[in-house]
Amino acid sequence: MKKLIPLLFLLPSIFCFGQTHEAQTTIKAENIYELSIIRLYPDSFPNVSVIFQAKNRFGKPLWTLDKSEMTVTENEKLCAVTGLKNISENKPLNIGLVFDHSGSMVDNPAQMPKGVETMQYDYFSGIPFPKNYTMAIDYAKEGVSGFLEETKDSRDSILFVGFSSTVDQVFPLTNDIKEIDAFVNRVLPAGSTAYYDALYLSIDLLSKNYSKAVVVALTDGQDNASAHTVREVIAFARQKKIGIYVIGLGNVDESPLKELSDSTGGFYYYTNNPETLKEIYLNIKAQIKSIYQLDYTSASLDFLETNRDIRFVFT
Repeated sequence: MKKLIPLLFLLPSIFCFGQTHEAQTTIKAENIYELSIIRLYPDSFPNVSVIFQAKNRFGKPLWTLDKSEMTVTENEKLCAVTGLKNISENKPLNIGLVFDHSGSMVDNPAQMPKGVETMQYDYFSGIPFPKNYTMAIDYAKEGVSGFLEETKDSRDSILFVGFSSTVDQVFPLTNDIKEIDAFVNRVLPAGSTAYYDALYLSIDLLSKNYSKAVVVALTDGQDNASAHTVREVIAFARQKKIGIYVIGLGNVDESPLKELSDSTGGFYYYTNNPETLKEIYLNIKAQIKSIYQLDYTSASLDFLETNRDIRFVFT
């Protein structure tokens, strides 16, 4: 079995006794897997707990980690690994699905007829589409349906927030997958893009419940109708500790979308082909259920030491 050696450098002063810390860190293993630290708990020092997520460069989670395969060192001193467990697989999760049904979701970049920039005029005028043409919104609905199918046997609950010029299609948090799927399939393309407003409302609604929550948010264009800004959304998500998993489709401004996911502990996906949306939704469903807790005993008894070079090695 090939050995992958990821390196993790935690920032100074992460081990202050009696406090809980969030570490802005990322570790990579030969570009195969990425381990992202979500939170670090040194409260019971020298016993330390690290919450992390493992995924490859395509966003696929790593499921097979076992305590016997993990090695941890602090400042080159070997630490005893006392436990490793998946802490998200069987825990209920509240998931907000933010869904773009603006007019541009009529367009399918992968199937656009030659010389045609948009199919919106045909759609809103009632002109029949070319044979075999499928709107992006239909593939998006298929992706959501696949996501819901993966959810039906779990204790997870789903909030649906659809937006165009305003946030106009909201199905309250529920575990009635059949009802919410039927609601999604009735949503039609129309209007502009109030993406940030939809995100803000989703975070607000999810934060009123006690379960861990994340947002999975699809958009195919640049926000042009929101009252809220991307900075406000990021600040609100961080305050409520809600990660945002962003799906960008087609002609999007990737910079704010990546910032949304990176700043909130989520992940960013981009595709120019709506047919891949179902796979992306399924990847995200698996990814948000792949969070581990690693427990180890520090090799140093000096909890006032502020700089520590922590390294994970796994096979």
